[in-house]
Amino acid sequence: MDHLIASFSSVGDSVNNTSYLQVIVVREAGSTRFVDSFNKRAARVISNLLSLPLVATSVVIVFSLFSPKGLGSILTPLKAILLGIPTIAVAPIVMVLYFFRKGYVDLHVSQGERRPIFFIPALAAYVSAAVVFLWLQCKILYLLSVSYLSISLIVLLVTLFWKISIHMAGLTGPITALTLALGANYALLYLLALPLGWARTELEAHTVPQVVSGAAVGVGVTALVYLGLI
Repeated sequence: MDHLIASFSSVGDSVNNTSYLQVIVVREAGSTRFVDSFNKRAARVISNLLSLPLVATSVVIVFSLFSPKGLGSILTPLKAILLGIPTIAVAPIVMVLYFFRKGYVDLHVSQGERRPIFFIPALAAYVSAAVVFLWLQCKILYLLSVSYLSISLIVLLVTLFWKISIHMAGLTGPITALTLALGANYALLYLLALPLGWARTELEAHTVPQVVSGAAVGVGVTALVYLGLI
């Protein structure tokens, strides 16, 4: 009888241990899903906040208000902002917004094979912006337009065979422009590339080499433009 009771007790302990282990596994799985979900949400927020149009808008405002060389003899800071944001920040992504509304692409055009066609209106917008600001004798925004145009051309060529990070190029390029035009203090903004790079890889939108290459194109092309034209 004692042996039978011991057997039942042993079975009960095994069941309890199994149940305990199952609870631990379920909890750990739930915790992992929560962390993954939080990371994805954070990555999406960072990607949106440091997207090309928002970065371009910020840079246009800073240049319009704090340009050491002025805005020429025609534009006031307010006029430069009201003209710069539509031409440099908004016009290049109008086609993306249109097809996003149609459900053809997401806001970041994540499908690499669909990206090249969207560069055409963007390039046209940057050319138009460069011509307008050259005519208005606003060198600071003319150079910014030429930088965006040059970066877009290089990124387009690379995109034809490899999915380089537009986000990174669209961040490091303007930061390089700010640093070269307004001073070395703006180089601290390069730190923003760290969370952005993490976000693009966390979302599996890019690999680390694609992120690094995008950053390098933004810095290198912008530096060539500003050092060659200033």
